[in-house]
Amino acid sequence: MKYSDIKYALDTCILSSLIVHNSRILKTRLEMAVEKGHKVIIPPTVYYKFRSFLRRLGDSAQIKAFTDFCLKFSVGEMNIAAWECAAELSASDIYDANKNISSETDCMTAAFCIVNGCTLITDKTSEYSGILMLSLENWLE
Repeated sequence: MKYSDIKYALDTCILSSLIVHNSRILKTRLEMAVEKGHKVIIPPTVYYKFRSFLRRLGDSAQIKAFTDFCLKFSVGEMNIAAWECAAELSASDIYDANKNISSETDCMTAAFCIVNGCTLITDKTSEYSGILMLSLENWLE
């Protein structure tokens, strides 16, 4: 997958709704996006943050569901070049300019989406709304 082909990036809260809470609404929206040929990705920060969260929970069924989800929808880790590209955008500058952002991890996720030209799917739109050039959608509305 070329990075320019990415249409949507999933945030941690969306993964939680999909995997932990089994949201049918989100699964339907995701399936529709994939059927339309849109590429969906989990940014590296989100992937590691969510996988770590599942490991701390110790629920092997949810870890398997996440692994299956990544395989089914062709989402997963990006290579280190994309990660470095997001860092080049300077997530720290985003963090300093947007006091609504709760973590530097969220800034890296935003930077990743901006650099790769994809829309961030999140239910934290108010938190991310002040970031210039970041496209947002809330599939839970």
